[in-house]
This record gives sequence, structure tokens and C-alpha cells, in this order.
Amino acid sequence: MVSFLGIEGGGTTWVVVIAQDSPENIMERAEFETKDPQSTLAAVREWFSTREYDAVGVATFGPVDACTGSSTYGYITATPKPGWRDTDVSRKNVVQQQQATLFHGHPISRLPRSNTKSYSPL
Repeated sequence: MVSFLGIEGGGTTWVVVIAQDSPENIMERAEFETKDPQSTLAAVREWFSTREYDAVGVATFGPVDACTGSSTYGYITATPKPGWRDTDVSRKNVVQQQQATLFHGHPISRLPRSNTKSYSPL
């Protein structure tokens, strides 16, 4: 059984889910008001820190720099959302505090890919 952590960052609400076997089979769901980056991302991290999962997907408002060679790769860049410009919303940043335990010490970029429908480079 494969568990998925889904994180969707919106301008007014961030939604986090745990799904099993298929990303569409949502078992748990929570919402957090979009405030400043520090408190919003801390609330998201706190929610999923007590859950187990095998794969992570992150989607967010933007624009987000998707150029892998860029120094701001994975960052929200020129957004009109106050306080969110130059915020790192990459999978690595969002789950960095849990990475060692949840992924057995493997860097996120080296996690095995399963055959889900799509992948984000972030």
C-alpha cells in the first residue's frame, strides 16, 4: 500500500491530504488559512509530521521558478501575494524537517518514482 502526501498552497487556503494507493483516494484532509509564509508552512509541517507517507506532491500559487539551474528554483517569485515573494515552496523545503525520518535519510531528489500520473520537478 502506497501513501501520498498532497500539499496545495492557495492564496487564501493551504490544503493537505493523505491518500492511499491512488492520489484520488483521500483518507485525511486539512485546511490552513494562508497567512505569512513562516506560520503557514509551520502549520502544514506540523500537520503532516505525525503522518506516514511514501511520496510527496506540492502545488502552489506563483509564479514559481521551475528552472532547475536557477538559484531561486522552487521559489515563489514575483507574486502579488503580500509577504510571499521569494519564498521557497519546493518539496525539499516544505518537508525538510521530516526528511530524515520519513524518507530514511534519502534526499527527496533520490526517492524512487512510482507510476503515478505526473511529477513536479519542485
